[in-house]
Amino acid sequence: MALIDNLIIRYHRLEDRVAIKDICADTGFLGKPIDPVFSDRELFADIMNGYYLKKEPEHTFVAEVDNQVVGYITGSVNRFAHLGLALNAIKPTTKAVSRLLTGKYEDSPQNKEFLNWLFTKAALEMPNHPKNAAHAHFNIIDGFRYEGIGTALIETAFKKLGPDLQSRGIKNLYGEVFAHQEKPEEYFINAGFNIYDKKESTLFRNHIEGPVHFLCITKEI
Repeated sequence: MALIDNLIIRYHRLEDRVAIKDICADTGFLGKPIDPVFSDRELFADIMNGYYLKKEPEHTFVAEVDNQVVGYITGSVNRFAHLGLALNAIKPTTKAVSRLLTGKYEDSPQNKEFLNWLFTKAALEMPNHPKNAAHAHFNIIDGFRYEGIGTALIETAFKKLGPDLQSRGIKNLYGEVFAHQEKPEEYFINAGFNIYDKKESTLFRNHIEGPVHFLCITKEI
């Protein structure tokens, strides 16, 4: 397959961060641009990826095709990564609230709804995750999905980080994904993941028909 022939998986570089943040925002709404849910793309990407890029940049890899970054995987071997993610989110969410209160989101009423969800429901809708496991978050832009790029990113991360994971006694990887009508739980099971826990999510309730569940999926390293 031509796409795979031109695929390069490598450690990310500083100049890749704009592309990583763009991909994060372009896939934030169930694989589509986050804008209808939260229009502040920069702050959304910082909430989602800021911790990994600032605190564990050595665990981030990108997928490149013909000199274009088309996907990424960010990872953490810190068992307290969720605490780090929460602490990292304080600054961008504070900025978002300030922008809301000063009228900068006047033309984007969905932002108030998103922030309300973030402060009142996000923690309650977070699935449980396994202890002493590595954590990963990855995205691939539209037009390059279902070509094995996600698998290549995960396998490369396993290979490169293997010695570090083994020294820490880490044997499992987990991630959090949304399951919905277009991408049900079976999709992730067929991809070789196990469903560790799930909770119904209300984040996209006003944007998509049918239930959406937030899954914690795991894979043995």
